[in-house]
Amino acid sequence: MGYKTFKYTSQNNLIHSGRYLYGGFSYEFGNQYLNKVKFQVSNSNREIKLDIIYVSAATAANIYYDFAIQTITLKKSSYYFGLHIGNDFNLNFFPRIDTRNLLWFNQSFGGISIISKYKLNNNNHINFSTHIPVLSSVFYNKLNRLTSEIPDDKKIQSYSGFPIKLFNADAEIGYVFSKFGFDWGIFYQFEMNKINETASNQLTGMAQSASLRIIY
Repeated sequence: MGYKTFKYTSQNNLIHSGRYLYGGFSYEFGNQYLNKVKFQVSNSNREIKLDIIYVSAATAANIYYDFAIQTITLKKSSYYFGLHIGNDFNLNFFPRIDTRNLLWFNQSFGGISIISKYKLNNNNHINFSTHIPVLSSVFYNKLNRLTSEIPDDKKIQSYSGFPIKLFNADAEIGYVFSKFGFDWGIFYQFEMNKINETASNQLTGMAQSASLRIIY
């Protein structure tokens, strides 16, 4: 559970903000060569009062893959550096900028993966990971929220860019411990996504969350 916001530069205000819930699954294998696959879905909505009451909503599905090589090993810690690829699909309703349509975008990206593992004792350790983008591409369009038709037969738009235009980064830190016969993790996660199509047409999304996970 956490808090998510979207800001549209040309409007100079928040077009969506509110609590969000997410869930997912990840699988990690390898030691010297670490592989990690992660899938996550999330939803955030909030009532916004304009001329009439609307609900703004932001729904996302994310899938990530990391391949990292163990480059530094100390007595109680290991450090991995490698490659990260991912894909985010977002389906949003922001009545502040469009009362008729759902706004969707699909963003693919690749970059650098940094993972650290710190062993406190035999049962407890701290995990840290971050992803730094290098190159991204985004496809986007609108759908009528009542009929699901594309307004004015508008074609799907797309563009690619480096972090100065498309910046999609995240980081998380977690404390893992054993209790009741299971391994548990308490994690804090931060995400930032900036889509800069032009100097005056920029969408910035930010999300912060805390989660309790079962690790097996």
